[in-house]
Amino acid sequence: MNNTYKEALEFWNNAFEMDEDAKNEYKQEYDPVDGWKDLCTSAKLQKVIIEQLASKNRVLDYGCGEGWAGITLNKSGCKDVTCVDVGENAIELCKCFKNHFNIENGLRAECVSTDWLKNESDESYDGIFCSNVVDVLPADVALDIIKNFARITTKDAKIVIAMNFYAEPVSKPEKK
Repeated sequence: MNNTYKEALEFWNNAFEMDEDAKNEYKQEYDPVDGWKDLCTSAKLQKVIIEQLASKNRVLDYGCGEGWAGITLNKSGCKDVTCVDVGENAIELCKCFKNHFNIENGLRAECVSTDWLKNESDESYDGIFCSNVVDVLPADVALDIIKNFARITTKDAKIVIAMNFYAEPVSKPEKK
């Protein structure tokens, strides 16, 4: 594993680190019944997730972070959502929200190794959601992830890959 990849993993794990007081404060921003609808900061992305993936049988939320997409999928009708992340702090926050929104069934959150995808069975998911993962990793790692997505999905699967908006100063000077 190259240093850039290790640094990215460490950065994201640290970004999700919260003590219990911080988690409780964060949860208070969201009503336990309907607050899950506010977890996604993009109404357009939330709509895509619901329209493309909520009706699927088994969906993988890869690089789930706090789990907002997996929670949205579960609450919108998907009965089998697997949320995975290599950051243990992300998974702890995902589990925290899972409990906060009273999700007892249909959502599993697991901290996985960087080679976890390689061990998943062929055609085991009919949907994948992946946001802000492949665009923040080295190209060879991102390509490996995408190749594994193709292998672990069924022929009629839907895959939604969301990326960070990128604008360099030359083409978008107003964004600085």
